[in-house]
Amino acid sequence: MTKEQSIEKCLERFDELVSEGPHSRIHILSRRRYAPLVRERSRIAKILRAEGYSYPVIGEVMIRDHTSIMHLIRKGLE
Repeated sequence: MTKEQSIEKCLERFDELVSEGPHSRIHILSRRRYAPLVRERSRIAKILRAEGYSYPVIGEVMIRDHTSIMHLIRKGLE
């Protein structure tokens, strides 16, 4: 699977996960650091990672650097 295909599949799954949660896609992708949004981003990133998507692919989908995704998964709002 190419990186583009992986990003497309991850984006589809991301949209499914966002629709299950209490926040809109716009809010999840925003730069706001409001605690409930950070928790939701962390939840989504952890699920995507557990499903086998790479940090760079998740970062591309969530409009963040891959190291930000690593931190979000490791720390989040514990």
